[in-house]
Amino acid sequence: DAYGRKYLTVRMNFVLGIVGVFIAFSPSWEVLLILQVVRAMAGFYMPAEYALLADSIPVRLRSSGYGLFWTIVGAVGLGGPILGGLMYESLGLNGLRTGWLIFGLADMIKAVYYHFFLRETLPGQTDKTSVWHIIARSYRDAAPRLVSILRNRSLSVVVALGMLGIAINALSSTYLILYFTRVLGFSALLWGSIISAARGITLLLQTPVGILSDRFGRRAILSAFIAASGASLILLGLPPSP
Repeated sequence: DAYGRKYLTVRMNFVLGIVGVFIAFSPSWEVLLILQVVRAMAGFYMPAEYALLADSIPVRLRSSGYGLFWTIVGAVGLGGPILGGLMYESLGLNGLRTGWLIFGLADMIKAVYYHFFLRETLPGQTDKTSVWHIIARSYRDAAPRLVSILRNRSLSVVVALGMLGIAINALSSTYLILYFTRVLGFSALLWGSIISAARGITLLLQTPVGILSDRFGRRAILSAFIAASGASLILLGLPPSP
């Protein structure tokens, strides 16, 4: 908010691109760990990018607009998991390195494109506050903001459920690929094909679900799909057939 959303989005995408290239040539897991930490820190630009997108979509069409945006973006990379599986099976570790190299270069191209074509939706501010001052102030103001969230019953429930969902996701989805490849014996190509198929179904549903959300209310649609997601995780957790 102090420096502008475009300012942050462009620079952090470029940082992510450089880190991706370095990951491609990482010589050890220690270096890889450091690079992944830097990558995670650079990812804090995402709220700014989402704010840019939200500001560009009329309020009444925001759900359908989000759905259409992610459908277009996701369609471009729909075959990525299959290509990644082929690269890993044919090139091994070098296939993974090549994938990260492409990923890093794509982030840098994205940063250049944002720099020249992205419009700032936040009115410009002449007074620039120190970055470190902003960080310190954000932590200082965290407690009163948390209190205000907890006073809002519906918002506090959403935050609590979000924390629970993130914790469960970290416990399970991080190791999902190991379950499919080591326990069930799936090949890298088959795993990539499953991911592509799942993303394809998501893309087909995003736009109509967004339209339904704008028409019938977001809470009802969100509740239905969260319930369906939970049911799928329960089925996934059942022991495999012999």
